[in-house]
Amino acid sequence: MDVSGVNGLAPDGKASAGLVRPRVSVICFGNALHGDDGFGVHVYRCLSQRPIAKEVMLVDAGTRGLSALGAFDDVDVAFVVDAVVAFSAVGRVHRLRIEDIATQCAGFTNHATGAAAVLQALPLANAAMPKIVVIAAEVQRNVRTWCLELSDVVAQAVPVAVELIEAEIRAELSRAVRISEAG
Repeated sequence: MDVSGVNGLAPDGKASAGLVRPRVSVICFGNALHGDDGFGVHVYRCLSQRPIAKEVMLVDAGTRGLSALGAFDDVDVAFVVDAVVAFSAVGRVHRLRIEDIATQCAGFTNHATGAAAVLQALPLANAAMPKIVVIAAEVQRNVRTWCLELSDVVAQAVPVAVELIEAEIRAELSRAVRISEAG
């Protein structure tokens, strides 16, 4: 595992004996101008107001599409936050693996260059794939456009998603990797 820039490095950049915590990114997608499609942006805003470990990179990917691929570089675990359709009842928060959605990328909301496109391109762009966990809220297929607010039911999903993400981050960071003395 590449450990550059992580706890456990000596000043010369070599790994020192001890524990190395994984590097984590939380990449939030969504269009804040399209109501419930902005779920990921609202989760980002909430998380950005809370304390976060130094090993965690929080990214507002918005509708950046493929330009968000860089947020997956040099991380061990990436949490992708977005809105999805066709999995269950509106407002339900899902924890999905990339394998769970690989054949159902159409389930992501209508921003065709959002999380779905990024997840499809990721294996081509990254030599070392991070562990991917998708945290998504179910929304209606036809989201309101030119609307800055989430529907009541999706707004209630934001704190649920935030708590889930924080618990997942704590679990990942507790899986510290012991590295041996590097010479």
